[in-house]
Amino acid sequence: MMKKFAHWDAELEAGAMDAAQWPRLNYTTKCVNGIAAAIPGDPHHTFRCKNVSNTHIRLFMALSN
Repeated sequence: MMKKFAHWDAELEAGAMDAAQWPRLNYTTKCVNGIAAAIPGDPHHTFRCKNVSNTHIRLFMALSN
């Protein structure tokens, strides 16, 4: 468990957990044929889904401020 905490601490220090690096999505991302593409054509923002529509996805870090 200590290795996991050390890894997370290193990611925090490197800025990998900074929510500002991700685009804010101000629209509805619908589940179509099992795929939700928050940014169409971008594999980093395309997710599998099942009968779910995500309205204005916010990161936990943004909500905790």
